[in-house]
Amino acid sequence: MPDTATPPTWAGDFDARIAALREAAAADDWARAMDIAQTLQQLLARTLRGPGVPDLAAARRAQAVLSDLVGQVATAREATASALRELRAGQRAVRAYR
Repeated sequence: MPDTATPPTWAGDFDARIAALREAAAADDWARAMDIAQTLQQLLARTLRGPGVPDLAAARRAQAVLSDLVGQVATAREATASALRELRAGQRAVRAYR
């Protein structure tokens, strides 16, 4: 849990998690990205509900980035699932041809 009484720690925690999330998404490591996104979302929700949010603008930026990246993760997961379905259909067609 971040130290919400100290703005640099609080902002640094969000910044580090956002950077890790972007890195995982860029590397197509969607399982890791989803784990980080869920952790960040929980952290953000607790922080916004808690007393003394040191930088509400930073929290809103983090929330916007999180929403965008979670959308990217969901889109990539759907694309991966679709590609796997097509691959399996192709494999079945090859087996049927043999």
